[in-house]
Amino acid sequence: MRCLLTMVLSSILLLGATPAWGHVFIQWTAPTVPSAASIGVTEMVIPWGPGKIQLMKTAKERGYRVFARVNAADSGTVADAVAANGLAGIIVEDGSSEPGHGDMEQLVQKLRGLHPGLAVLILDPGGKQPQIQGNLVIQKNGVLQVSSATREPWIDSNVALARFEQANQPGIARLFSFTWDLAGPVEQKQGPRAVDYALAVAEAGANEAGLVLPLHPNLQKGLAEGDKLAWQEWDRVKTYIRFYSKGGNARLKSMADVAVVADDYRDAYEAMNLLARRNISFRVFRPSDATEQALSGSQLAIVFSRIVGPAIEAIRAFASAGGTVLLIGQHGPFPWQTIPAVKSSIGTTYKTGRGEVIESSQPVGDPEAFAEEVRDLLRSQGPLIYLWNGVTTLSSAHRTPQEAGIVVELVNYAQEPIQVQVRVKGLFPDIRYETPEHGSYPAVAPEIKNGFTQFVISHIIVGARVYLNPKTSQQE
Repeated sequence: MRCLLTMVLSSILLLGATPAWGHVFIQWTAPTVPSAASIGVTEMVIPWGPGKIQLMKTAKERGYRVFARVNAADSGTVADAVAANGLAGIIVEDGSSEPGHGDMEQLVQKLRGLHPGLAVLILDPGGKQPQIQGNLVIQKNGVLQVSSATREPWIDSNVALARFEQANQPGIARLFSFTWDLAGPVEQKQGPRAVDYALAVAEAGANEAGLVLPLHPNLQKGLAEGDKLAWQEWDRVKTYIRFYSKGGNARLKSMADVAVVADDYRDAYEAMNLLARRNISFRVFRPSDATEQALSGSQLAIVFSRIVGPAIEAIRAFASAGGTVLLIGQHGPFPWQTIPAVKSSIGTTYKTGRGEVIESSQPVGDPEAFAEEVRDLLRSQGPLIYLWNGVTTLSSAHRTPQEAGIVVELVNYAQEPIQVQVRVKGLFPDIRYETPEHGSYPAVAPEIKNGFTQFVISHIIVGARVYLNPKTSQQE
C-alpha cells in the first residue's frame, strides 16, 4: 500500500484560516464537480495533468479553493499556470523518505517568492490509511516480523508521523492523505464505506492535523450524477467533517507523559508507533528544543538523538527535578557518569537528584518490549490516560486555555459501537462528552480516587470528545 502524507506550509493569509480540528481538503479527479456548498468542503485538490486546468477552473466556479497536486520537477511551470488562472495554490510532492527535511522548504520559499499570492503546500510520502489490521507488523532488530493471529489487533495510524512533523516543522499545520487499501475486486469497484472516510477524518481531527481526503472514483461519479445512495453516504461523512472542524486546537496545549527527543524519523519511528498503540501519550522535540521548561510537563524523556551542551544540561535538570531520562544508544561523556551506577537489563542507571538517567547502549531492537519497559517506568506515578476495553481505541489529551480543564479525544479504529472505561490523572467532578453522530450526551458521573478520575463513555462508534472540568456547573 502506497500512502501519502501532506503538510501545509502556507501562512494564515494564504490558506485563509489555520486548519482546526480536522480541516478537510478533498482530492477530486472526475470531470463533473458538485458545488462546494453541497459537498460541505471548500478546499479541493486536483492532480495536475493534460487538460486539468479546465477542471480546476470549473471547480473554482463551483465555489472551491483549488490546489494543483504536482511533482517537484514540474512545480515551477505549474505554479505559473495556477497563478495565471487565479487558483488557490499548488501541493508539491516530496519524494524524500525522511519527514521534516529542509530541501522542500527551500523550494517552497522560492516558489512563494516568485508568486507571493500563491499558497504552496508540500505532499510528503509516509502516511497510512487508518484501519485495524489482523496482525502486528514491526521491525525487530532490523527484520520485519508479523505477530501471531492470537495477539490483539494492530492499528495502522498516523500518530507517530504527526507528532514528529509537529516537532520538526513547528507552527506548520499537517494535512494527511493516503491511497485506499481495498482488498478484493468488489471493494476496489465500490470503494470505501462511509465509516472508513469518517475514521480518516476523526484520526486527523484528534491528532491536530488536517486531511487531504481522496474520494474513490465510484463515490465521485455518484455525487456528480446526483445518485441518492452516494449522497446518503456522503452526508454521513459530512457529519464528521463538521464535528472535527469545530473547536480550534490552537487554543489548547498538548499533554503527554513522555517527551521524545529525536531528529531522525527512522531511528524513532518504531518506538513512537508502539507508544501510540499502547496509548502512552508523547510529544516530540528536536534536540535544540529540548529545554528544561519544554520537558517539565512530562514524567519521562526518551532521547534518540545525540545531545550536546544545553540539551545535556536540560536533561540533567529534568532528572534532578524528579523526571526519568532514557538515553538510547549514547555513550557520553555525560556529567552524571561520575555518580555510582546500577546495571540492569534495561541499561545503566544513574540516580540524579530526585530522578534518574538510564543509559541504554543499544538501539531499540524489540519495539514491543521497549513499549512495555516505558509503561513500567511510568507505573509509579500512573499514566495520564488509561483505557479499559479499549484495544481498538487511541487517545490524546489537551489542556484548556485556563490550564484547569482537559479535553480528551478518543478514536475507535474498529468502527463498531463500544463502551470504553477511562481513567485520567487529576480531579474532575464535571465530565461531559460528545460524538459526531449524537452530539452532546448528559453529564457523566465519575469516580474520583487517589488523584485519578475514572468514568465510562457508554457509546463510541468512531470518535468522541470528552470535556473534563475541575469544577461542577454549580461551583461555577
